Amino acid sequence: LQKLPITPQNYGLIHYDFELDNLIWHNGEPGIIDFDDCTWSWFAADIAVALGDLIGESAHALDLQNEAFQQFLAGYRAIRAMNDAALHHLPLFIQAANLYTFARLYRALTPVNEAGELPWMAGLRDKLAAKMAFIRDDLARGLPES
Repeated sequence: LQKLPITPQNYGLIHYDFELDNLIWHNGEPGIIDFDDCTWSWFAADIAVALGDLIGESAHALDLQNEAFQQFLAGYRAIRAMNDAALHHLPLFIQAANLYTFARLYRALTPVNEAGELPWMAGLRDKLAAKMAFIRDDLARGLPES
């Protein structure tokens, strides 16, 4: 990431948790909530997080020719320019987002105190542990070849 260029056209304040759960609708207009992950980063990093709901959370699943991705990109480009060079780095940003998610999950799940735990909490812990395992395995695969 340190080698990537930083310009006003490709870098700025991003939401960094732009997913379907954080969209709300009011009078037919979309809005966004949950700004606690906002950070200064490349705009493509925001796209990488948003793609989780579209393609899953693996950089290896990214297909730039996918019709749903192309529609998403057209909508994005209607608001903000995004050149093809930035798209080339999406796998890197997906991996970075996964590493961030893994660290947050690890911190939330360690140590585990099962005494007096409610049944739904055990299920949630198992779901999050499975997500951690998926991310760990995907990160171990490295970046897809371009």
